Amino acid sequence: MFAYIKGNLEVKSINYVVVENNGIGYKIYMSSKSIGTIGSIGDKVKVHTHYHVREDNISLFGFNTKEQLRV
Repeated sequence: MFAYIKGNLEVKSINYVVVENNGIGYKIYMSSKSIGTIGSIGDKVKVHTHYHVREDNISLFGFNTKEQLRV
């Protein structure tokens, strides 16, 4: 559904980031290694995403590159 999200990095946490795009903050779960290399708060970032839907949960998982997403 979402190939990637590009916007301002608003939050960096232990296992997720929030990327703001056009007034919407997307909570994207990422590995701590990816979060460490994504940039600083306020930077423009591009996160490649996997939209994961289960019966009890809908989540976005993010990766720094398309290659990481593919693997």
